[in-house]
Amino acid sequence: MSLIRWEKNLKKTELTHRGGTKIWTASLDRKVPSLANIKSSEKDIRRTKRRNAANSQNRNRLRTQAKKILKAIHDGEKESLKGLYSEYASLLDKAANTNLIHSKNADRKKSRMALRIHRQAAGA
Repeated sequence: MSLIRWEKNLKKTELTHRGGTKIWTASLDRKVPSLANIKSSEKDIRRTKRRNAANSQNRNRLRTQAKKILKAIHDGEKESLKGLYSEYASLLDKAANTNLIHSKNADRKKSRMALRIHRQAAGA
């Protein structure tokens, strides 16, 4: 069975056999011709790639901040929760304003995280 392994720089992919022997390597850093026939379509493709990169970075930032809060709740760090939550709420509001997520989704996430924080504070 063959496995595809991505390098860290995402410019090379290697096809390796089960034993680890390299069978095939392809480089992805060359420019791939676009399927678009119109210049504005090519520009749209470039714009979409930039937006996808920015959106995924912002989504990752949201998830990371949520994980930090959950870890602080689990570890019982009450002092840091207020600052972490305010930063999380700010990130959610920015994501809702830029249509990364729906505004009601952001409100729901803020509400549920606040409930978790208050439960932890009341329980401990």
